[in-house]
Amino acid sequence: MALAFCGDEGNSTAYNVDHGVLNNGCFVDALNVVPHVFLLFITFPILFIGF
Repeated sequence: MALAFCGDEGNSTAYNVDHGVLNNGCFVDALNVVPHVFLLFITFPILFIGF
């Protein structure tokens, strides 16, 4: 699977989950964003409260 986010592939089926969710490259790419969002929303308030 080439590194592409939703819609960058030629015949993208961004919301197609017919063959399972993990076979959808767009969904798997979006899952990689989730830990970073949690890190940002958890660490920044702690830093500012502690400061």
